Amino acid sequence: MATRRAVDKRDLSERDICTKFIAPAIERAGWDQTQVREEVSFTKKRLAITTSGLYSLSVGKIRGIAVPVPDEESTRVILARVEHLMKLCDDLEAKLAAKEETASKLVEAVVKALVA
Repeated sequence: MATRRAVDKRDLSERDICTKFIAPAIERAGWDQTQVREEVSFTKKRLAITTSGLYSLSVGKIRGIAVPVPDEESTRVILARVEHLMKLCDDLEAKLAAKEETASKLVEAVVKALVA
């Protein structure tokens, strides 16, 4: 009779724990491998880990991501362009509302003429 040596989970890596304990438990629960992802990479370093579809991002890992920020002049140009486009959208919405009102009145007049 072979003696089973107890495993101290504190000595295992996160990957070892996933492979030896979590993945088999998920499979025993009836999940297949297409329903479970274990790692998600955005860069060469692992930033997000997941078990059973629950993602976990650490602040330390997120701080390491370089996010490009435009300089002040570029920001002004972008903002001016966005404001211009928003005004165009507002103008188009106003014109569309006016056209819908006109169309509604036209339908009402046609129905009134047909009924009379």
